[in-house]
Amino acid sequence: MDNQNDQLETVRRWIDTGESRMQTITRACQTWGLSFGQAQSLVNDAIRGVVEIVGGIDRSEFMAQQLTRLEALAVKAQDEGNLGVALSAFKEMHALIGLHAQR
Repeated sequence: MDNQNDQLETVRRWIDTGESRMQTITRACQTWGLSFGQAQSLVNDAIRGVVEIVGGIDRSEFMAQQLTRLEALAVKAQDEGNLGVALSAFKEMHALIGLHAQR
């Protein structure tokens, strides 16, 4: 059972890094010697777990947390002279606010 939980956690990390579903299935097949169907089932379980976690988050609270984190990142980046990072953080904040306003 622990092996499956470890596999689920690993697959969730792969998904978090932005790997596509097919890339994740292929990687699971190669990493653990799973059949395509087994890997697909594992990836589906991991995605279901992520959806359950994300589905329980209040959108307004999430937005506030993300904006706070991005603002802190932008300030730190400016203080350290990383203006490209600061600009990217501000752009991301702008995009999040725009998405929230569209709701």
